[in-house]
Amino acid sequence: MNTRPNFRPHALALALAAGGLLTARSGGGGSDSTPVAPVAPVAPVAPVAPVGITLTGVVAKGAALGGASVAVTCATCTGTATTAANGSYSVTITGGALPCVLKATSSDSLTKLHSVATASTSTSVTANITPLTELVVAQLTGSDPAAYVSTVVASTLASTFTASAVAAAQTAVGSTLASGGVSTSTAGDFISGTLVAAVSGTVGNAYDQVLDALNAKVVAGGSTLAALTSTVAATSPAATASTTTAGTATLPADLLLKPKAPNCASLASGSYRLIKFAASPGSTVTAIDTVNLDAPTLTLTIPGSTGSSTWTANGNCRYTSLDGSHIVVSPAGVVVARGNIALDDSSVALAARGTTRVVLGLPVQNFALADAAGTWNLANWTRDSSTTPFYAKGYIGTVASSGAVTQVKCADMTTPESACSTVTTLLPAFSLNSAGGFNFASSDPLNPWTDRAFAYRAGSGDVMLVTLGADGSFNVATKVRTLTLPAVGEISANWNAYVRVSGLASDPLDYRTHTVVSVTGSTLLRNTAKDGSTVTEPHTLEYNQARNGYHHRPAATTTASNGSAVTVRESWSLPLRGFGVTASYLPTTSGTGNSANALFSFAVAKQP
Repeated sequence: MNTRPNFRPHALALALAAGGLLTARSGGGGSDSTPVAPVAPVAPVAPVAPVGITLTGVVAKGAALGGASVAVTCATCTGTATTAANGSYSVTITGGALPCVLKATSSDSLTKLHSVATASTSTSVTANITPLTELVVAQLTGSDPAAYVSTVVASTLASTFTASAVAAAQTAVGSTLASGGVSTSTAGDFISGTLVAAVSGTVGNAYDQVLDALNAKVVAGGSTLAALTSTVAATSPAATASTTTAGTATLPADLLLKPKAPNCASLASGSYRLIKFAASPGSTVTAIDTVNLDAPTLTLTIPGSTGSSTWTANGNCRYTSLDGSHIVVSPAGVVVARGNIALDDSSVALAARGTTRVVLGLPVQNFALADAAGTWNLANWTRDSSTTPFYAKGYIGTVASSGAVTQVKCADMTTPESACSTVTTLLPAFSLNSAGGFNFASSDPLNPWTDRAFAYRAGSGDVMLVTLGADGSFNVATKVRTLTLPAVGEISANWNAYVRVSGLASDPLDYRTHTVVSVTGSTLLRNTAKDGSTVTEPHTLEYNQARNGYHHRPAATTTASNGSAVTVRESWSLPLRGFGVTASYLPTTSGTGNSANALFSFAVAKQP
């Protein structure tokens, strides 16, 4: 991601002659001169009347918005209009120049919609203002349309709202809505298409019926147009991701439109990739399933299979299955399960069958190689061979838009970046896998391996990566950024799933509630209660330690609220921005090798 002026000597003479300042001399030695006839004065040019542009269209949110005010800001000049009962408007702006942005406000001021009119050779342009155009503006600008239009700089319109950019944004919005179950193919062009909006006693045309379908999906999904618009803006390529603030964990736009589980607004119907943290039978990673979830009935089916399984609700966003698995769902729709691997599950190694493992479920999304580009923090649970125990690593890795890893720093979570060495050779690379997701393969001929990798983009626009190796090792990754500390008094809670050094998930899920007591610099003190107990323990967390994006809980001996002595266990944690999930490493406090009690955990934000 000089020409020099062409000076011509005779030009000056020609100019002077034209002005009568040079005279022609006769030839043959004569001395008389012939005067140049005076140049007739040029008649003044009549001033050209300023060219005007006329914008017309319909304002509708399904039904026509009659009596709505329309405000137009163009590259030059502005204008206003009021819609008729059928939502139509017309405004002529003398001296106006395209492109323009438009804002419509309903007569009760409860509905505000936005649109755009691009540059055209015509002086008469159609610009509808609807929820579809609202989403196009969000996609184009990567920001809230109301905020953008209220502060827009007219001189920037021409570069922002090009015809190609608007077309690309409309295609992206159409694709997002199609993924959510709303086809926009019959609407035509969102901005200039023919729109006949429904008014009392009438039925709208095909465009209007698409608006009706969108409204119905938004309501059925338990969402709002504002939430959908915000998510489209956050996930737009035009959005600028912050590196300092925490992303809010929300569903992506297409899942906002899908049916939800009755006790969990973040568990939506759709396809999910189940990533089993277990070894595969051979050198090829196979411990992955794709399942379809019908959220209202909590029924899972495997494509191509006639069988199904059903979850049973066990609290908000928490479930159990018939095989005894325990499942929790994050606010961004990430599924974390402590699941039983079936004895006939050939996707995992024989030794892993009949055991309990952590399984991560990610909604299926399509990604390009360029989506993996950036600098990532990785928390890694790895092993040296199929018979040795797992242990933790923590890397900083930079990925190019081609998928190649260009550099790697650090090898654990505990070393400051300033003390880490940088490796730039024999690094792995991502490539697309035809079955979905990526391959993540070594370039070292002496150590060949190919992992599978999957990405998921939340409604905040944040992306997480998960990789799985054939030996059951895995990485979870989030973009590098600086953590901000929560405010004093903030309360949070989370479910925890644990992976032991053996790879087993032998420990049951537990949960913690936390209340922030004080914040001093980059350190906070919070009171933590376990599994619903009223007894709290003081825990200290050091933010952005040892590197930006991590926090550290030092080991300590302290006193609980009931006066008992408490041993606080050390941990190093990597919050996955925008997902409501935190990956943590708890170093061993006893044992060695496969008997060590070190743990890797996933903390999932507990929903009320």
